[in-house]
Amino acid sequence: MNFVAHYIQVLEKSPYEKLGVIFPDLYPNFSKTFNIHFRQIDHMIETEIDLNNKEILLGIRKHYRDDGIFHNLYDFKRFIHEVSIQMNEIEALKPFKRKNFFTHILFEVVLDHLIIKQSTKILDKLYEDMEQIDYSKIQLFCQKYIPNINFNSLFLKNFTSFKQARFLELYYREEQLIRVLKRTTSSICEWDTESNEVNEAIMEIILQNLENVSYKKILTELK
Repeated sequence: MNFVAHYIQVLEKSPYEKLGVIFPDLYPNFSKTFNIHFRQIDHMIETEIDLNNKEILLGIRKHYRDDGIFHNLYDFKRFIHEVSIQMNEIEALKPFKRKNFFTHILFEVVLDHLIIKQSTKILDKLYEDMEQIDYSKIQLFCQKYIPNINFNSLFLKNFTSFKQARFLELYYREEQLIRVLKRTTSSICEWDTESNEVNEAIMEIILQNLENVSYKKILTELK
């Protein structure tokens, strides 16, 4: 869920390539979709004659190449290990399922939060770029490459909502990060989003670990 960390890597690229780098985080269950339909992405890029489609594919490939680096960084792995231990030491957080998944998403959310805090104009730029995307062209891209009408429809709905609601503005303030985590992890990790005790414990975890995410170092590794 680190939209901005991916986006900032392609600031000089076209809006469609920028869409490509955040496409996997907007499309439902895209990891499975990628493994089925995009395994030959290098060949797909070489043979695609439509410029917009090619640029989206380039962005998707960039997303996965950056993830391959990012997910193997020592700082990322250490954060997941240490925060999972912290969670196990807090009674209200012990019932969480898949703590590694939760801490993975937490790291990405905090990473974007720190970038946004330091680059205050980055969200305006991102949303300006997304407004340049022709809706009909991403419809055609989905129809060509992903034969799943239901998921395609949900993605297009997600994309529209992502723009209209300016979802990433939630990442700006620390106290709003818990809302992002609720949206992205509550069903998988099966945690009680209405419990004040749980919410306070998560907020404590967030505040304790903000300094453990060195966003400048990570962005340098991805270049």
